[in-house]
Amino acid sequence: MAQGGMEIDILPCPFWPVANDDDPLSGYVDCPHGCGEIISTAELSSHLDLHIAEEMAFEDASGGVVSKCESEGEEIDANTDYIHDDIESRFSTKLPKELRNRDNILQPKSSRKGSHRDSKAALGPSEKKKRKSKRGSRDAAGSFLRRLGRSELGPYAHEKQMPSWLRNMLEEGAKVTVSNQIQTDGTLRRVEHVANEMSNLIPVLARLCELDETVEQVFLCHPTVRHVFKMPKEGGFCGYRNIQMLVSHIQDTRADGYEQFPGRLPTILRLQDLIEQAWDLGFNSNAQIETGGIKGTRKYIGTSEAQALFLSLGVKCEAGAFGHSLTIVGFEIRKSGSPNLLVFDPMFKTSPAIERLIGNIRARPQDPRCLIKAYRRGPGYLHKYKEFEILKCIDGNLPLTKISDKLRPNSFILFSFQHRNISRTFLVLLPFLHLTLSSAARTRKTKMRTLPNIIITGTPGVGKTVHCEQLAQDTGLRHLSINQVVKEHNCHEGYDDTFQSYIVDDDKLLDAIEKDVPKGGYLIDWHACDLFPKSWIDLVVVIRCNSTSILYDRLAARGYSELKLQENLDVEIFDVLLQEARESYDEEIVVELTSENDEDIESNCARIEAWIDSWKKARVESSG
Repeated sequence: MAQGGMEIDILPCPFWPVANDDDPLSGYVDCPHGCGEIISTAELSSHLDLHIAEEMAFEDASGGVVSKCESEGEEIDANTDYIHDDIESRFSTKLPKELRNRDNILQPKSSRKGSHRDSKAALGPSEKKKRKSKRGSRDAAGSFLRRLGRSELGPYAHEKQMPSWLRNMLEEGAKVTVSNQIQTDGTLRRVEHVANEMSNLIPVLARLCELDETVEQVFLCHPTVRHVFKMPKEGGFCGYRNIQMLVSHIQDTRADGYEQFPGRLPTILRLQDLIEQAWDLGFNSNAQIETGGIKGTRKYIGTSEAQALFLSLGVKCEAGAFGHSLTIVGFEIRKSGSPNLLVFDPMFKTSPAIERLIGNIRARPQDPRCLIKAYRRGPGYLHKYKEFEILKCIDGNLPLTKISDKLRPNSFILFSFQHRNISRTFLVLLPFLHLTLSSAARTRKTKMRTLPNIIITGTPGVGKTVHCEQLAQDTGLRHLSINQVVKEHNCHEGYDDTFQSYIVDDDKLLDAIEKDVPKGGYLIDWHACDLFPKSWIDLVVVIRCNSTSILYDRLAARGYSELKLQENLDVEIFDVLLQEARESYDEEIVVELTSENDEDIESNCARIEAWIDSWKKARVESSG
């Protein structure tokens, strides 16, 4: 089949049955969840189910809603085993009625079903119905090209410019925050987080597949691929978000063409510029006539535009008839023989439950199927469509890399979206970067002490004391409870009956501890941290409890008054202690850790203990 002047082979898929041509078209609606998408009524149930999955908390997947999750999973079919009598059944290249471009089925809100440049259901131009059009042009060969309409380009097919508020939002981009994280080897790493991007998800999917006893084999893409999802209210830019996911792979693996994408991922507006530049250079240039131009608009794009962009920048890629405006990151085969695609869908953000698993190799959710459901697309979901498109990036220079020795046999990994088999690659462990102190700072701290001082701070009720007690037992550092020091040495100016706490005298408190603490080896346990001199402190750990309901119950169990309880909740909600720590100490030594259950505490203490070992090693090396 031909697309944009290029020949594309139809790739049959043997794993899913042919859809029924007689299924009626039932129309399209705006997503009632408010995500801004226009959804086929046939897909509405599974679409809303995925919205539920993206909001799932870790506790929900650890026993609270297991039965509910399993019943919902039957709707979306991702967790259901399928056994096909005819395993040779294939997707036909003939399009079903509901995906054809026909005037008599065009709805007031035109679906993205029905276009090869559609951002959610892609189809090939070889099967398009020819429609009469008042607008059109001829290409260089003299063939007539018609201007595409809403059934191909979406509800904004004829707009000249997107609204100014949306353009401003896209220009500003998602919020970017920078924080310090303790890596599994104990080193500190300064990490930049973009609000609509999620890194390190592939190892989590690998772990969940490993824990799911129904999975026989799994094929995964390179672990550096990021999940990029839409910002609230941005609408149908899924095609661009999928391009960004491919770019994240090119950037992070330094694949062919990575020099074309310096810095952060290119914005949607930048991608529009690059696509139009590709057309000007002759890559799939017919699309420029068909779309009337996409720069500054909300017109849907698809495989043709992505291919033109990458080829114009020297990134090798192949287009084929398979794809669904999803980024396919893996493929699994269940013990029954039934397959699932593993995908990153830009329509849905990463759930809080999945975020909790990133970097936490000790966590073991009770029902991994509940967590991975949002990433699975099985036969029941895909059999609705007979044809898709695929864009496969090709990088012949990417070396095969051994990810981990702790692997299960008979499983594989996909690099650069090609079949490159590495035996036993189920559990993926990522390498971490080291953050090294400057030589001057290292020398100064080494002279002062041979054991580190660590502040464990946070709002009352987050678990500071529990962390300190376990760390003291495991590391030999001494637990210094400031509350205890205040009481024993009378370092206060009296008692506040309203807030039921002592009024601390800072000078008295420092006098009581300044002889011992500077020597090192202390875990300083207190709800504040700005009192202690910077020269005393090597690491500041701010313990957080993001769940206000959990924190409320903890504080209520202590018998706190409603006034004191609400004040502490406000302090936690507004990040007061985290900001205080960042303002009082070098940001490079401030770390934020979540503590909502026993697994969090165990993981946090393991990381801090690893950091202590790394700190000691660095002191030995510097003294030698």
